[in-house]
Amino acid sequence: CSFLSKWVSRPDGCLRSIPLNFVVNPKGCLGAVLQILASRDSKPLDGVRIAFEFTSYMSEADLDPDDQFFYLSGLVLDAVDWSVSQQKPTNSVPKEAQRFPLIRMVAEDGDMFSEQ
Repeated sequence: CSFLSKWVSRPDGCLRSIPLNFVVNPKGCLGAVLQILASRDSKPLDGVRIAFEFTSYMSEADLDPDDQFFYLSGLVLDAVDWSVSQQKPTNSVPKEAQRFPLIRMVAEDGDMFSEQ
């Protein structure tokens, strides 16, 4: 499986792009990402939360090799398309599933349970 070979070939052992359909324990996955991001930024775990940002990248091949962020891939929504030019969701063609761009996960200051 190319997914597993990409994972084990990374020097830090971390995936860059996590396919949503592979996440069987979302809470555990996000907790692990939060721990890694907080550690990389030298921040206390209880003082950070994950922020999600839509990117212009449509696949992992578009990413900079030196990029240290984590991404979610594989978001598909019914009746919603992603406008690359406008960088926002738009109405889609009926009965066609549209793929969204990669979603970057970043650590930001704040309590993980507080509102933005």
